[in-house]
Amino acid sequence: MALIGNVWLMVIAVGVFGFAMSPSLITSFTLVEKLVPKEIVTEGFTWVGTAVGLGVAVGAATSGPLVDMVGANQAFLVATALALLAASTVFAWQQTLVTEPESADEVARVT
Repeated sequence: MALIGNVWLMVIAVGVFGFAMSPSLITSFTLVEKLVPKEIVTEGFTWVGTAVGLGVAVGAATSGPLVDMVGANQAFLVATALALLAASTVFAWQQTLVTEPESADEVARVT
């Protein structure tokens, strides 16, 4: 049973799902900016970029054999399960990411 039976519907679906990438990256870089000491914030940004690159590489290397083994539709279900795992991890650990609110002087100095 196909989840999406038309290539053009697949293009639209992947495009819509791709919109999640930008907020994820913005959030990641904002967390690094807020949580990492200013002296090493560039290194923090580099680690985020490295993690994204590693995730893309591992995903690309494993998705081909997975599709060959179980088919494309089931492989998308694996991606969905991993996305749910990632969301669950964020919800479970988000309290550890709370930062001190910025003072009005700090906000005024930046803007």
